[in-house]
Amino acid sequence: MVECHLCELSSSVRSTILKHIESCHSDNYALLDVVGNNSAEETQDPAENGEATGNVTNRKVLCAFCIRRFWSVEDLRRHMRSHTGERPFSCEYCSRRFTLKHSMLRHLKKHGETKNDEESNNKV
Repeated sequence: MVECHLCELSSSVRSTILKHIESCHSDNYALLDVVGNNSAEETQDPAENGEATGNVTNRKVLCAFCIRRFWSVEDLRRHMRSHTGERPFSCEYCSRRFTLKHSMLRHLKKHGETKNDEESNNKV
């Protein structure tokens, strides 16, 4: 099942979702970077040609742009940042930006900041 990462629409046909995103979410569609030199229409799902292995075929949510499979729509939304370039998390010390919160938290340790240090500073 291919799902729109911006709304509740889903379809078993990938091109339907691509056309939906292009027409209904045109601002977001313009930001998307379709992976590879092939158009998204030409990219084949590994499950369709027998290349999928393990639990990959059990993942029911499919990215319409690179056909990567996910367990949940939330995982798909997070993944879509790789296509849009969105980096919603930033370091308060150096303003470096991150796509994932845990990456930003790991980065903060480079500045010597931990959650416990922050809490002890607030108590003083």
